[in-house]
Amino acid sequence: MASQDTKPEQPKKYADFDEQSHPFNFNRDDPSYKGAPLRPTPNTNAHYTTLFEEYRRRQLSRVDYQIKTSAAEFAASRALLNKWDDREWEGDPTADRVAKMFRELPTRKGRKLFEKMLDEGIDSIENPPQPLVDLAAELDQIPKLFDMEKVQRGADKLADLPLFSHYAANVTTFVVGSNTGKVGRMVGASGRFLDIKRSLKRFIETGRYVLGDVTSANVFQVGSDSLKNGTRVRIMHALIRNHAMNSSNIEVNNFEERGNPISRRSSIFGGVLFILHPLFFDQRLGGKVTRQDFDDACELSNLLAYVNGASYEMLPKNFAEYCLFA
Repeated sequence: MASQDTKPEQPKKYADFDEQSHPFNFNRDDPSYKGAPLRPTPNTNAHYTTLFEEYRRRQLSRVDYQIKTSAAEFAASRALLNKWDDREWEGDPTADRVAKMFRELPTRKGRKLFEKMLDEGIDSIENPPQPLVDLAAELDQIPKLFDMEKVQRGADKLADLPLFSHYAANVTTFVVGSNTGKVGRMVGASGRFLDIKRSLKRFIETGRYVLGDVTSANVFQVGSDSLKNGTRVRIMHALIRNHAMNSSNIEVNNFEERGNPISRRSSIFGGVLFILHPLFFDQRLGGKVTRQDFDDACELSNLLAYVNGASYEMLPKNFAEYCLFA
């Protein structure tokens, strides 16, 4: 029996989490890890499953892509898949530092500075905290990294789709993702799906974002509402990751089995689910979707993933890679 002077071990708080928190947690974009070997595939998250094989087959039946269903067919793409699986061990270092800042500053001060940065720019803040400086620098890179004309064409195509195509894709995504998806699972762990009212609110918020912001006339342009809202979503994911890391529930923070909560790899799924899936649905329903439409949608998907916290280096480079990723 432990002595009365012995205090029970406390859960490790997020502020204490560092690169040694679990064996594979580091940011590969950090120059100090250049050349480090790829991390092993998480046991739970990143293995191919046949559960949605027929769903994928139907989605991709009218596009110029041969779905892969065996280890032999995946062999030629194994190096790329391993690179994506490697990022299952990473969260979003930039957003995580902002979430940590929220915890360390007086109540609401961090959020107030964050909103001021979004609305007025980083230069409007005297002696801005370094996490906000880093976040602003990433956002400033958007026009240099992405073809914004293709991005806008992708958004315009989505805006022209019948609402039914969006609803069919997004309702399916929400129902499945809320129960089995990586992001939905973590959102659920934060309590946002524990009652009908909050669950419906989350569904409405998501619908407003993907049907409004992601199809807007100035999608993700500097200073646009869509970029501000996308960045808010990114920080919300970081706060949920914070919650997961502080949880005492092993099913939530079992990093060695599942990788990092809401990993960088999972951030790419936003583009697959909310941008490419509506196009797949529309094409299956008889709509005209050209290869150029898909190419434009891939650029929009990549930008959405970047806004969600994905590293630019890991983004799918073309439509075929997106089909492989999906």
